[in-house]
Amino acid sequence: MNSIFQQIQQEIENGHRIVLATVVDKKGHGPAAPGARMLVREDGSAVGTVGGGALEKAALKAAGTLFQSGKTALIHYNLDDDDRLVDNKVETGMVCGGSTTIFFELMGNNPHLVILGAGHVGQAVLAHAALLGYRITAADSRKGLLDSITPHKTILLPDYRDGYGKLAVTSRSFVVICTHSHSFDAVAMENIYRLPVQPAYIGVLASRKKAETMVKKLKEQLPNADLSRLHMPVGLKIGGPSPQEIAISILAEIQAVRYGKTGQNHMGGKW
Repeated sequence: MNSIFQQIQQEIENGHRIVLATVVDKKGHGPAAPGARMLVREDGSAVGTVGGGALEKAALKAAGTLFQSGKTALIHYNLDDDDRLVDNKVETGMVCGGSTTIFFELMGNNPHLVILGAGHVGQAVLAHAALLGYRITAADSRKGLLDSITPHKTILLPDYRDGYGKLAVTSRSFVVICTHSHSFDAVAMENIYRLPVQPAYIGVLASRKKAETMVKKLKEQLPNADLSRLHMPVGLKIGGPSPQEIAISILAEIQAVRYGKTGQNHMGGKW
């Protein structure tokens, strides 16, 4: 596999968004042939090249705008004989150097769902989320359950106390906690809150009474924890006791948060 594609895969698996800039056309003089590629990270660093110089500087600037717009772009650049950019907004047909066209594509922009607990509910959430295009990371203390989950990323957390850095949680991640033990749920919730970057959503499968106990303990351990992102009991109150029905209620709540539709009268109260 080409090294730049290996780098793309690694960046996306680590929860990072990147822009891939690819030279798709060149006429006349130009610093890079079609097929030249450059990976651009959100911090502005890059891997690969689309020719260097003024063209690459302009490409880096264009790539940076995609992180805000979320759109693809096809940009035509005109160059003089010294590879300096000339007006690329108007086609004159009289460029003495050449022209280069670059396609910019934002990658890794699919929402990231972390499921802590790969039991019946966890696997049902995973199945529905996959249909919605989520990039999924599943974690459990039971290796046998994780082995049955493909092709999603899986993380073994033997006692749910360590290894949370491997989850690659970002501010755009959604976390669902549904382990096979309330004690593990509490441990997982605390560890998620101890991450340096907090996810957009934390949902915990629990009864109202258990939720009150867990929140009280969390406040004692982490007095400054931002509970506005906590949804417990998890899911919209749409009814249905089966794992599949519970999963639908959870995904419906996540979708509401994802699209800013937080005024749902079914959503849980504020902690």
